[in-house]
Amino acid sequence: MNELAYAMLFSVLVLAAIVISYPVALLLKFLEDKFKGKDRSVGMYITELVIFNVLASVISLAVLIRYAAFANNIPLAINAVISYLTGTNLQHFAGETTLTYIGFLASLGLLQWVAPITGMSVAMSLISSFSDSRLGDFLINALVSTIVFALLVAIFTVASIALGIPMDLHALQTSGIRPGPIALINSQTLLGTNGGPYFSSGFYLPLANPNAETTILGTLEMLIIPFSLIWLFGMKIRKLKATAALYVAIILGMVPLAVAAFERIPGYPLQVGNALSNAFMSVSMGTNTGATLVSLSSLTPVQQTLYIILMVFGNLPGSVGTGFVELLFLMMLSIFFVGLMSGRLPYFLGRRLRTKDVAVVSVAFLSKPVIVYAGLFAAIATSGATFHAYFGSGFTAMLWEVVSSAFNNGSDFYGPFGNTAALNWITSGLMLAGRYVTLLLGLYLAYLLAEEKAAKGTEEAVVDVASMRFAVALLVFNFILNILSIFPLLALGPLA
Repeated sequence: MNELAYAMLFSVLVLAAIVISYPVALLLKFLEDKFKGKDRSVGMYITELVIFNVLASVISLAVLIRYAAFANNIPLAINAVISYLTGTNLQHFAGETTLTYIGFLASLGLLQWVAPITGMSVAMSLISSFSDSRLGDFLINALVSTIVFALLVAIFTVASIALGIPMDLHALQTSGIRPGPIALINSQTLLGTNGGPYFSSGFYLPLANPNAETTILGTLEMLIIPFSLIWLFGMKIRKLKATAALYVAIILGMVPLAVAAFERIPGYPLQVGNALSNAFMSVSMGTNTGATLVSLSSLTPVQQTLYIILMVFGNLPGSVGTGFVELLFLMMLSIFFVGLMSGRLPYFLGRRLRTKDVAVVSVAFLSKPVIVYAGLFAAIATSGATFHAYFGSGFTAMLWEVVSSAFNNGSDFYGPFGNTAALNWITSGLMLAGRYVTLLLGLYLAYLLAEEKAAKGTEEAVVDVASMRFAVALLVFNFILNILSIFPLLALGPLA
């Protein structure tokens, strides 16, 4: 398949996901309107979110330490819990040799629900701050998110079974590479942009990904909820043209990077084919799902570079909830810069961007590069020499580990070989910072926006967010701001 045919294939997959995600957004809006709760203060909203996440983490950890591999290695157990709580699913262990199916579902599988539900709830709050000038209620948003996520998991689990993925409930007490509730695990892993399946070999194994059809299904699953939140945004602010502009910016950013990364991957799954393997990998990195079906060490330097860039963008379309929050940060920064260049006050959807609004967005954007650079320094200082002895890719492998952790992607070169105390603690800190700095600043921004009412007649004071001009501005600033932040590290890593 040549580049043009691949570009058409990839574009069709993305457009299909956009279409499929529309009824999901309609359901989200219907349930949100039906279960509309009290408007919480930002402090109460954050408190409920933290309690919800902490309780789930405690339950997960209590189940994990019943297994010897985790009971004898507390840093690994804590790393695994944090990894799945943040939607990263970084695996410094092999699931099939350390956990039974029921152990996985009751511990890490539980967190594969908590992570997307939390992300969706924060995104819904941020959308409500624009449409209704209110934060809403975290528990109500979590309830709505749970209903929608459960329905999607049920539908795609059935679809996975129909396409040949095993769903053997009799094997719950067993472990190893054998049939089990794999269809369920795959669905919650991909729909929630979690990325960490039961098997350490990811989606390469025919048991988890038996044919081209299951690969297409998995590719669509990763895009559906992130795209549905963009639809929901347009519905709530009553500007579906703004949704179209966002989709144009995402497609124009994502498709060229995916096509540029299209090459023959040595060792691609024969049951899938090279083209779909490339498409799956590009979507996985663009949504920061982190699911893989090829060995990262088999990728060319160009592919490694482009996949890291997709991770760093975090909004093409990004992971469930977090991706939308980062996309909104980018939208506000773009409006601010356009306002500066045109000499006009920056207004966004009727609200004037105040100093504190821009400060929050700027801190949120700058936090990720700071987290990455600090984490990379710590990782190299404590583990660099050790891992260079095992992996010829050296700096690139460590850079990937750090970027993947900070952006909650979860793919890595090391796998179980990364199970060292130093790397477990460092990546745990990176995953927590990368996830909760974004979510908490997103909630604080929602609070600031909710307290300022929209003024009529100012929607297009700088640039109309429903215009293609805005889509182009969004695309340009996305590339400039993100590539500048990561390019020095790319020059030392895969581009060296």
